[in-house]
Amino acid sequence: MGRACRFFVDFLGCAESITADGVKDKESLKAFVHSAKEHLEKDYETAVRDFRTKEEWKKGPIYLYAIAMDRTRFFHVTQPKLEGQKGESPDENKIIDSILEAAQDGDGFTEYKWDNPAVEGEDETLKISYAVIFEKNGEKYALGS
Repeated sequence: MGRACRFFVDFLGCAESITADGVKDKESLKAFVHSAKEHLEKDYETAVRDFRTKEEWKKGPIYLYAIAMDRTRFFHVTQPKLEGQKGESPDENKIIDSILEAAQDGDGFTEYKWDNPAVEGEDETLKISYAVIFEKNGEKYALGS
């Protein structure tokens, strides 16, 4: 990532696309989520299909999700069975609330412990999530990874 791109990541999101494989730190995670948001805003249906099927949008612990402001999971790339559901436990709701809170001012980071869906049988590990607000049909959602 070039110096000009680093500037835009800090303030506006990076104009150049970054893939899931390119996420190495908070800066690249932020750029990845902004790339996903741009893709959603161009063509929502294609973007969601791409997020689910193309490796550039999901690799190991790097994947995308969207949560409605009422805590309902709008989409979850690696666990579609969660879509349409709210958190089932106080711990889950605490995580969802922290993601929504991070995104509420437009964007932000949060940390929490969660099972890595890419590694079966793994205990909870520390995850860093970055989320932005995106709108669809007048409703606001937190889009994150």
